[in-house]
Amino acid sequence: MIARGYSAQQLGVLAGAMAAGNLIGVVPAWLLIRRIGLRRSLLVCQVAAPVVLCFRAVTVVFWLQCGLSILTGMCLCLWAVSLSPMTASLTDEKDRSTAFSLLFSLGIGVGAAGGLMGSRMPGWFGGLPIPSGFPAPDQMTLIAAAILAMVGVFFTIALREQSTPTTSRAAPFLSPHLMRFLPAVAAWGFVTGAFSPFANVYFAQHVHIPLVHIGNIFSASQLFQVIAVLAAPVLFRRAGINNGILIAQVVACACLLALSGGSTAFAAGCVYVVLTGAQWMSEPGIYTTLMSLASPEERSGASASMALVLSSAQLIAAVSAGWSYTTLGYPRSLAILAGLALLTGVLFKFVPTGQGVSLPLDLARLSADD
Repeated sequence: MIARGYSAQQLGVLAGAMAAGNLIGVVPAWLLIRRIGLRRSLLVCQVAAPVVLCFRAVTVVFWLQCGLSILTGMCLCLWAVSLSPMTASLTDEKDRSTAFSLLFSLGIGVGAAGGLMGSRMPGWFGGLPIPSGFPAPDQMTLIAAAILAMVGVFFTIALREQSTPTTSRAAPFLSPHLMRFLPAVAAWGFVTGAFSPFANVYFAQHVHIPLVHIGNIFSASQLFQVIAVLAAPVLFRRAGINNGILIAQVVACACLLALSGGSTAFAAGCVYVVLTGAQWMSEPGIYTTLMSLASPEERSGASASMALVLSSAQLIAAVSAGWSYTTLGYPRSLAILAGLALLTGVLFKFVPTGQGVSLPLDLARLSADD
């Protein structure tokens, strides 16, 4: 976008448009899943998102980019709402946290590999004898990435979605058994949304780390995230789901306190790596808990509820955090976030792991271990 002449303000508008698309898309995604099922909804997303991204790659008109950014956010929302119920339908309670761990670790690892490849592909396309009138090398890179993403369609077609019982009423969007879970999700979404988008600014302006070293820190954090997510099932088996989430978020609290206290560039980088690992380590447990709180026919509604709350919290966090860092400074702001991270862990500690009479036996036993 910068190569197309877009200003920082315009890029901010596009980012906001995508966030708006995430929020707008929650209810349509839920309704679509109820109408055509999880597998077909995933197929719609896997076809629609690459098509929208191809259009974004070739157009430079700003108002078109705004509309396409909203559509991109809606597609990503459909993916987020569909994926966790689909994973739950293909697994049982005993191995569900492991499945979510593999899912998140693959997402992080493939994303890191894609970033490395994407940074080199414009050079590869630039060395080809491309006729005039064809898209520029950076545009061709985006188009190639979108086409590659469509390969996943063939794997989704091979999935066999388990049928779920239907009811005459619509699945409750904010059912009572989620009301103790969603406040914890909102608090956690605020914590992650308030610092992660500003981490590069924190390192550059507050710790004064050169840009090349910031890139090294982010690369190391991605590697550690994969390790932490893969290790999450071990933590949940030993400590239980609720206690495992609490432990991961207590570690996140300690890391935020360490970053707020001031440290050397090397120490700050190491703490950030641990922080991102702790943040991602709790995700499989959070999604496992979400799926245990909903009956099979309610899972898409529960997933949509979580997506709505999480997107809203992160959007509010991104807006308020910018003001906080400017007005209060990083030390005070990060100390406040550390306290909120600890509160979040306590909230998750007391979230029920099922719907009472329909509590899955294996997950109940898992959470009661130790």
